[in-house]
Amino acid sequence: MQSEDAGLGTTLINLWISYGLAQKQGRSFFIDDTNWAYGKFSNYFKPPPKFSCRQPPPALRLPCPLQARHLVVSSSNAHWIFGDSFKEYFKSPFAVSETRQREIFEMARSGYEALFHLIGDDASYLQQRIQGLNRDVRSKGGISIGIHVRHGDSHPLEPQYKDSYIPLDMYAKRTSTIFHAHLQQAHGDTALSQSMASHSKVMLASDDPEVYTSFELGGAERAQSYIALASKSALDAASNEGLSNENIGWEGGFFQDMFWSLGVEASDYSELGGPFPSNRGPTEPKTLSVESVAEQRRLRPSKKSLQVREWIGRAYLLDVAVLGQSDRVICDVSSASCRLLAVMMGWNKAITHKSWHNIDGNWHWSFIVP
Repeated sequence: MQSEDAGLGTTLINLWISYGLAQKQGRSFFIDDTNWAYGKFSNYFKPPPKFSCRQPPPALRLPCPLQARHLVVSSSNAHWIFGDSFKEYFKSPFAVSETRQREIFEMARSGYEALFHLIGDDASYLQQRIQGLNRDVRSKGGISIGIHVRHGDSHPLEPQYKDSYIPLDMYAKRTSTIFHAHLQQAHGDTALSQSMASHSKVMLASDDPEVYTSFELGGAERAQSYIALASKSALDAASNEGLSNENIGWEGGFFQDMFWSLGVEASDYSELGGPFPSNRGPTEPKTLSVESVAEQRRLRPSKKSLQVREWIGRAYLLDVAVLGQSDRVICDVSSASCRLLAVMMGWNKAITHKSWHNIDGNWHWSFIVP
């Protein structure tokens, strides 16, 4: 788990498959979060399963080949470890479409079951949320439909949207289709149909706060409201009313460059050995730029940077944890979170019973390493 990749969804699915691969090969599995951009694994999850042997010293860990006695998998080499040869080796030659990668899916699933256990108040909130869905939705004939919308620096695979994003009305239309298919199960029973309709719920999670206030998805509620990322405009308004002292609002979705700059302030320049650029006179030599400070903060983040990153990480984990418990999920497969949600739902539910819906063209579930 290293700091080169700021995408939490990609990190998780690579981590889960690494665990599944270790299990398949009879290896022990260890997590080294020394340089993880989000801090400590233990700040979010229960400790991973213990193994009989001790973690090997750094000098004995190798990034290749795959047959190395102590193989290291990180964001730096994941594209090679889990590249074409990996997918070809574990692909079923007799299966079709999405079933060809079922073995890889199940590796990720075993990692999810072993490693995805939230802790503290987040775990308590998740349990309460699931109990509420069981009590208020499923027990009364309704269904929960989860929607995940990825914006930011991730773009669809569908050629016509590759430079923008999937229109939100496509999510709304797919939601309507799923909802009406569910109502057909009432078989003309008006009372049952009304109960199904009134107790169903649409839950929304997105890296873009503006999606929550969109017209197209206006009937949806947040997947979780325990940790909510606010837009910059909303925080600006709160600041003008004296309700907020500092604006660290999220705008437009998750952008990796913006992530690395979170928590970087004027004081960071002097701490890292140079004056803040705005204080530099016209004849003074250039010292540190905003980019160079942010770059150094990757490996040496400030306390505030880590705090902000942790809030973002916890919000994301709660979002996918709730959506992963939905009866149906709608998302775009170009996003790591979408593929991750299918794994959380499980093969039978997500793929066999088609409860996982990709909105980005006709692509099936597939393990993709950026």
